[in-house]
Amino acid sequence: MLIAVVGFATNGFGLLSVSGPTKGGMPYSQKTIVPYNKIPDYLSLYIGPNEVGYSPKAYIAAPDRSDNDPLLGRIAPVFASNLTTLLGHEYPGIGFVRLGTSPWALTCKPENTYSETAGGVQTITTIPCPSTTLVLPNVVGMVTPTAVGELSGLGVGVVIQNVHSTSVPIGHIVWTSPRGGATVHARQQVVVGISVPK
Repeated sequence: MLIAVVGFATNGFGLLSVSGPTKGGMPYSQKTIVPYNKIPDYLSLYIGPNEVGYSPKAYIAAPDRSDNDPLLGRIAPVFASNLTTLLGHEYPGIGFVRLGTSPWALTCKPENTYSETAGGVQTITTIPCPSTTLVLPNVVGMVTPTAVGELSGLGVGVVIQNVHSTSVPIGHIVWTSPRGGATVHARQQVVVGISVPK
């Protein structure tokens, strides 16, 4: 019995069988959502002509039944096909930025945000390019939809993080990072802590 177990663990040749991380494109299923554990560990990203990079799946897909994934939608590292050489980072709303290059110096495509009032009036706001700087408003204490709408309309990327607070009502903003009053680049990510029940 011991011999059989050793043979299985060493793949029958005395060598320990260790499988490395998987890499590939995002799987697609027409009728169902692909389970998180069926997604490759590193997802392929187009980063230029005839060049593909790989980013950890936690930055692109949320685990099953997750109500808060702090990495999802953040600035993601992009690796070469060996999965260890860092090539640069993928910035939401900007795209791939090679290592050593500032995302705030890049030209950008125009992007718009759309909002609608309770009366049905629709507003279209153009998001400034990353080279533009702006001052973040203080949205702490605001109800979430109002605060997120204000930040998005200003031209920053909002990343939601659920937090437990005893002093801030559920559904309101506990903190932001960077804080209100800070000068940031347009399309920069702002992490927003939202009060949720325990």
